[in-house]
Amino acid sequence: MLEIAASCGVSTAAVIWDRGQIGWPKERGAREILGYLYERIEMHLESREERGVVIADIPGGGNRDHTKWLAESVDLTTVGTTYVKPNRVVMPIVTAPSDHLPHLQLADLVTAATTAAVAGREAGMELVELLKPLARRNAHGYIGGAGLVLWPRSLTGPLLLDLRRDALRAKQRELPHRTRIWVLAARESLQHQQRVADVGPCAPCRGGTEVELVAS
Repeated sequence: MLEIAASCGVSTAAVIWDRGQIGWPKERGAREILGYLYERIEMHLESREERGVVIADIPGGGNRDHTKWLAESVDLTTVGTTYVKPNRVVMPIVTAPSDHLPHLQLADLVTAATTAAVAGREAGMELVELLKPLARRNAHGYIGGAGLVLWPRSLTGPLLLDLRRDALRAKQRELPHRTRIWVLAARESLQHQQRVADVGPCAPCRGGTEVELVAS
């Protein structure tokens, strides 16, 4: 499935939070992570001069929590964040059951595999070479901060060396200090995640349309 996604021009971004190192309540952490992810969606659409919509998996907790989550997400698509304005996402975030939407299932797969790789688990590390072609990169060709965001920035783990080698091959020079921070990988205590899959124009996949998808 990951190979098919790459052949269809899919771009992905994963934002992973280590709850063991940050004492935020779960609700605040979820809001912060969604904000980081929304910024990557807007930046990606801006770089491609495209517009898109965001579709999220229905959050757990029942109808009341679902309604609250949707209400809290409205500010992102009306006000934006400190770093991006809602110029490219054309409507409020909507939700759908992931078992009814293959694109959210792909987002689940990418997030689970990325989280496992960040944590250094063998099953995830085996998929790194399939995940890297999907991961969004910044203007310098780096995945860190674009296709993979980790919080807090002090996280370390086995994926760091792999991403660093990949960036060095791409640019043939040492990574600047700022990028070293962003490509740091997390430990096995990772517990919370948000993810996005951008499906490009591929006739077999989307009938030539283009949509931004986010699952939580």
